[in-house]
Parts: sequence; C-alpha cells; structure tokens
Amino acid sequence: MNELITKEFKVDFKPSEITIQKEEELKQLVDETTDYYKSLVFTDENTDEAKKARADLNKVIKKIDDQRKAVKREYNSPLKDFEKKLNNYTGQLKNVARTISDGLNDFEEKQRQLRENEILETIDEMASSYEIENTAIGIEPEWLNKTAFTKNGKPTKGTIEKIAYAMKVVRDEKKRIKANEKMIAKYAETLSLDPESWVMYASEEDVTQVTNRMDQAVIKKEERKRQDEQRKEAQEAIRHVETLAEFNSMLKVVDTNTGEIIETKTEPIQEQPEPFKFYKVFGTPSQLDELEDYLILQGYEFETVGD
Repeated sequence: MNELITKEFKVDFKPSEITIQKEEELKQLVDETTDYYKSLVFTDENTDEAKKARADLNKVIKKIDDQRKAVKREYNSPLKDFEKKLNNYTGQLKNVARTISDGLNDFEEKQRQLRENEILETIDEMASSYEIENTAIGIEPEWLNKTAFTKNGKPTKGTIEKIAYAMKVVRDEKKRIKANEKMIAKYAETLSLDPESWVMYASEEDVTQVTNRMDQAVIKKEERKRQDEQRKEAQEAIRHVETLAEFNSMLKVVDTNTGEIIETKTEPIQEQPEPFKFYKVFGTPSQLDELEDYLILQGYEFETVGD
C-alpha cells in the first residue's frame, strides 16, 4: 500500500504530427474555385454548368471529410485505450476506498454504541445519589463524542460533571414541584377546596398563580351561593304573592250603594323561566368537587339537586 502511494507513475506521450500532402496546391484550388463561383451570375446559359459544378464540389467535400474522419479515428484510438486503462485502475481503487469507508462507518457505530452503554451505566450508578429515576434525563449527543471519553473508554471527568449537572436540575425541579404541591394542598384545605383538583397545576404554574386562581374560585363559589339564596328568596316571595292572590280571590266585596257582591280577580304573576338543562353526573366525591370548581371558574350557574 505504501509503495502504491509513494510510487510516481508517468505516462510517455509524444504528440502526433498530422500533415496534408500537397496542401498548398489544395489550398490554391479551393481558393480559385471559391473566388470563381462567389462572383458568378447565374443565367439560362450557365445553369447546367453550375449544377454539374455543385455536384463535383459535393464529391470533393465528402472526400475531404472522409479523410478527416479516418485520421481522427486513428488519432483518437490510442487516447481511448489510454483512458480505458486508467479508468479501470481508478475504478478498482475507488471500490477499495468504498469498502474501507463502509468498514470505518461500521466500526464508528459500534464504538458509539459502546460509549452510549457506558453513559447509561454511569447514569444508573449516579441516579440514586440524586434521588431520581435513571430515565429522568436524556443522553446529550455531546456525551457520546470520542473526546468525551478517556483512552480506556470511560467517561471523562468533564462528561461526568455534565451528567451530574443534568441530574441536579431534574432533582431540584422535582423538589420544587413537591414543595409547591404541599403549599397548594394546604392552601386548598384552608379554602375548603379539594386539594387533588389543584395540586395538578404545581408542575405547570407558579404557586402564586395557582393560589390566585383558587381565590377566584372561592369568590365565584360564594357569589354563586349568594345568587342561589337570592333566587330561593325570590321564588319564596313569588309563592307568597301567589298564596295571597289565591286568598284574595276567595274574598267578596259588597257594593255599599247597591248591596251587590263584586267579584275580584287577581291576575297571577307569571314567572319568567330561566333556560336550563338537567345533567346527571356520576363520579367520586373528589371528582364531583373538581367538576364543581371547574364550573365555577368558567362562570356557569348551577344548582345541586339532592345529596
């Protein structure tokens, strides 16, 4: 192989010389013929001569062109043989280079897989120290670079520090969420809200945002309760008026002038019904409380029928 690289191969090439016998005489005849027919004026007397001259010229043109093609074939023949030989050589070497490239790619892929296995083992060993699952972090592409490993095939100190930092981020986030869940659950209990309906937001929102939403839920719940009480009072008042109207309808009024009994009629008060639909919802107490909180947050008005 080394000899093939260092060896210089040269090609002996001698340019061929192509000469035309009696070229000066040929050139003179061509020039004279060109000059003669270039200035010729065609008439009835010379058209036959011109046609014969044209046929003769075409024969000469074909003869000269055939000579050119024959010489070109002979001239190009060594070049074609030369190109064919060298193309065969380069083709063989390209096939070898391609085989080597495929082998290197396979080797690199196997090495990359070995490095990935080492990273996975390192993560397994370190995960418990950070109180996280070994699947809590993903493998960064740079951790698999050859430069991220020692000559012995183990992760470098810098690589281990990067893995440790990634685990620390996950651990701190996990602690933050857990702390938020505790604060949210405790605050929900003080507001008589279902904690399970609110701790789910601990990983998505800041504690302040969640508690503000809880406050709004309580306000809307109290407002709904107040509206329910007002509605019940209004309904009670309507029933009272209806009772009075029914009582008044049984009273008889006497005209003092004529002594006749005057019948009184009280128009019943028509209550305008509010649009509503009945839904029967099944679920655990926690689920029903969560649904109620959701309806409150969305601004719906509803009544609880039964226990």
